[in-house]
Amino acid sequence: MERFLDIIVPEYDCKEEFMKNLLHSISRQKNVDFNEIGIIIVNDKSKNKLRKGLFKNYPRLNIEYYLKDVNEGVGMTRQYGLDRSNAKYVTFVDQDDELYGNNSLSSMINYLKTTGLQYVTTNFVEEVKNDGKIVELLCSPLEGRQTLHGVFIDRHFLSENGIKFIPGFKVHDDYYLRIVMGLFENPVVVNITTYLWKYNENSQVRSKKKYAYMVETFDEYFRVLAATNDFRVKKNAMNSFSLVDNIISLFIILESNLFDYDDLREKKEKYEEELFKFICKYNKEIELSRDDIDGLYKGQYELQVKSYPDLVVFNNDLFKFIDEMSIKYTEYSYKRIEIEKVLDIIVPYYNPSQEMIDRLVNSIIGQKNFSFREICLTLVSDKSEVDIDVSSYKTKFPYLDINVYKKEQNEGQGLARQYGLDRSKAKYVTFVDQDDLLYGPIALSYVFKEMYDGTNDIIFTDFFRYDPDTNGKMLYSPSQMMCLHGVFFKRQSLIDGNYRFNDRIRLYEDTYFMQITNNTLKSCYINIPTYIWVVNNQSQTFIGNRGSQLIQKNPDDYIYANIDSIDFIYSKGKLSLDFYLYKLYEIFTVFESELFENYDVSKYEKIIYDLYNKYKDLYDSCSTEQKESTYKMAINSLSELYSATKINKEFKQFLNEMKKIKG
Repeated sequence: MERFLDIIVPEYDCKEEFMKNLLHSISRQKNVDFNEIGIIIVNDKSKNKLRKGLFKNYPRLNIEYYLKDVNEGVGMTRQYGLDRSNAKYVTFVDQDDELYGNNSLSSMINYLKTTGLQYVTTNFVEEVKNDGKIVELLCSPLEGRQTLHGVFIDRHFLSENGIKFIPGFKVHDDYYLRIVMGLFENPVVVNITTYLWKYNENSQVRSKKKYAYMVETFDEYFRVLAATNDFRVKKNAMNSFSLVDNIISLFIILESNLFDYDDLREKKEKYEEELFKFICKYNKEIELSRDDIDGLYKGQYELQVKSYPDLVVFNNDLFKFIDEMSIKYTEYSYKRIEIEKVLDIIVPYYNPSQEMIDRLVNSIIGQKNFSFREICLTLVSDKSEVDIDVSSYKTKFPYLDINVYKKEQNEGQGLARQYGLDRSKAKYVTFVDQDDLLYGPIALSYVFKEMYDGTNDIIFTDFFRYDPDTNGKMLYSPSQMMCLHGVFFKRQSLIDGNYRFNDRIRLYEDTYFMQITNNTLKSCYINIPTYIWVVNNQSQTFIGNRGSQLIQKNPDDYIYANIDSIDFIYSKGKLSLDFYLYKLYEIFTVFESELFENYDVSKYEKIIYDLYNKYKDLYDSCSTEQKESTYKMAINSLSELYSATKINKEFKQFLNEMKKIKG
């Protein structure tokens, strides 16, 4: 039977006193079912072993003690325990540390049972020596320290993504694991304190001065970052932002006073060459992040100063370093490259408030883990009476490419989008309405992986519908509502296939565009939200109680969006029976329903009858059963969207009447 949580403890020459303290810190936990918890202790082939009689003092605990045949270091010892775990979740505790308090475990178990999250990190307390006294410091994972203290992981998440500790790392193994886990799942930070990092002056980390520890373990630190990037490549999860962040971390340490000693000069030169070689290997990723280097450097510098308060960096210019190394090591080549725009975010606008546009731009700027050099923002005024100021954006966000176009005629959202599309040079485009937002902060980074690949013409994602009045948020998938929200199009495919917004449709332009592309182009679906559709009661397409009014006021747009899309799809040789039959019935039920009960619909009846005749062969090829089930679907759809249920005519009756009229 699968336990809920296993606590994995790597052990090597552990003092019995330390292990007693650790096991006591577990056994004293309140409000937990110890049948759900296992303690896996793994000895890394040390000379001294723990007495098994020690464990008898903790009858409530399910303790397993393993003895390894080979000494491999703490990382592989943790992996040994992980391979023998059958729990849903695992956490790691060092032999000389403890769980914090009496209620931390129950709080964490309840949280995990409620949320089912895959990767959770908590606060931990670190004991430090200050003026000869041991004091406790509360540490938050938000400070950026990459340790496994207070980390809880879904074991299946690790196995499904091939994430393991790897051989050869004896001190920075936790750093490696945290980085590779972050490639698949951002940790959820929980304000619960679960771990006590005890002060042990004989531990590997604390027995030496911090600067000496980093210098002595720098080789492994270097190899850890190289290994994480090899893992990225293997998993097709390259990320220029985090890769360059790692490179800057190495650069800061290497160019600082930590290596400013005569006896380290040869080592420093060796590592500088290795770092430059590494930089050349990831030439493109560094160029992609060029505009973000200052911010990345500042963030890494602040992290390093926390660890080494007396840190002094002698060379803080990465590109100066690259230039110097290019002269010194001519066998390696680094080049400036022209960056392709991967995504253009096209925003049509008409009389927006500046606040709306500010909010939208901030949702773009808030995106993480890709280079802003790869995207551009295209704002298209549909002859708006109110203009917007983008000068502050260009000053505040110089790395964001912003284009503003002003149309001379007001033609509606569709043609405003097309205006921006015709001027775009990006690989993919997406459309965002002026009063909506991108969902963040890592949504786009997932889509970028698919856009880099470039296999699919359309990338669908989920989106949220958010109502500011009620603070209600509902998640939609593309299958629930076919619209432009959270959809990304390969621009060249649109050009090659002459996919354009229809110039005779103003209000159902997205219906037309989505139908012609979705039914003819290659697409994929990514199960993440990227878009927030903000309900705006003043919007002309606001769907509330006015849904029926919208279609009643714009019947021409509605019918031509559907008729023209059928014709376009047919011209591509991809008109399916299901799509055609459903659309024929949908249009018919709309105009024969109570929505148009008091309207003259003869014009639309003629259009529907002409559509039927145009594709009569398709209609006749459908079985009676298929016709009946599709007709029911159309009526149900009408009822859901417009609250219209009364149908004045059956389709057969309609055909007979039209045949008589036609003579």
